Order: sequence, then C-alpha cells, then structure tokens
Amino acid sequence: MKNANVLKYFFTAGCSLLIGLPALANNATDSQAATETKAKLGNIVEIEQRPGVSLNALIGMGAFEKTGDQSQNSNDQNMAGSLTFDIGDNSRVVETGLSYFQTSSKNSTLEINSGYLAIPLNAKFYTSGVQKGLYIKGGMLTSFLVSTNNKQATKNLDIIGNLGIGGKFPVQKGYEFIIEGTYNRGFLDQLRGSGDTFNQGLLIIGGLAFSI
Repeated sequence: MKNANVLKYFFTAGCSLLIGLPALANNATDSQAATETKAKLGNIVEIEQRPGVSLNALIGMGAFEKTGDQSQNSNDQNMAGSLTFDIGDNSRVVETGLSYFQTSSKNSTLEINSGYLAIPLNAKFYTSGVQKGLYIKGGMLTSFLVSTNNKQATKNLDIIGNLGIGGKFPVQKGYEFIIEGTYNRGFLDQLRGSGDTFNQGLLIIGGLAFSI
C-alpha cells in the first residue's frame, strides 16, 4: 500500500511538472521579448534625444551701417555670409560658427567702410516642433574688425545683439534650403572721437544646410 501511494505521488508530481513546463517556457519567452522590446525602445529614445548637427553655408546682402553722432545713414548694400553649425534636438537649436559682414559709415567729411568677422551664439526655435519650416532666432555676435579704410578712426571689437526669423525647407535627402532675415544692433561705440556711433542694420542671407 505504501508503494502504491509513493508511485501515485510521483505520478501526480510528474504530471504537474509536465503541465507547468510550457507555461514556464512561455513566461520566459515573454519576459525575454519584453526585455528586448524595452531595450529597443530605450535605444530609439536615446537616438531621438541625441543632439543632431547640421552645417550651414549662407551668403547674402545687408543694409548694415554705422549710425550715430559721427555718421549718417549710408543706405549702401554690403556683402554678408556665414559658415555655422546648428546643434540641438528636434525644435531647439544652438547656432555657432563664423560670420562675416561689412558696414558703411558716412558724414559730411568722412566715409568709412569696414569688414567684421564674428562668432555667433544664437538660439533657434522651430515652430513646427522639428527642424523644418519656420523658426525664430536671437542671440549675440562677438565681432572683430578685419578690414577698414580708416584704421585710426575705427575700433576693433563689437558686441552685437540680433533677432530674426527664417525658414528651413527640404530640397533632397541630406540637405535643406535656408533663408533668414535678422535685425542687428551693436552695443559698443565703433568710432574714436566724441559721441557714440553703433553698428546696426538688416541682414538677409540664404544658402544650404547639410546634416553631418
């Protein structure tokens, strides 16, 4: 009788084990699949949050001049251009790199034409939530005098605030067309002598952006 009970016990335990094995296997498979899915989702989120970088090559014209006590409005059109990098996520971008612009200054006895190389530090905000379509930008340009027809009268450094709007539109895979306009106003007096004279004006530039 005891042997029969022992055999019955082992038979019942074996059946329970056989019935439970598929469930355990399914649970293990589901757990592994869930882990893999979570890892894939984590990688996708990491890729989406990783800052992207684009290279912008832009050229254009500007009505940029020195205005103030020692200058009159010149209304001259001057060359401008930039080679900058956009660094950021989908809609928020930091712009930096190098920019070049020219300014003109005139009064009854003097005309000064100057060129500046600037390091921009701007913030861009895309209205669409991604880096396409319309954006607004604002920030600062640290500008260094690189050419002038009157070095004795012109100072070498300027800090310029700028505010503008622009657009970035796909052309083909890998690059986009950019056009933007900015208003710029210097904070430092630019001419030696009495009175204050500041760089200010409107720049309109356009070109291509390349994803890197």
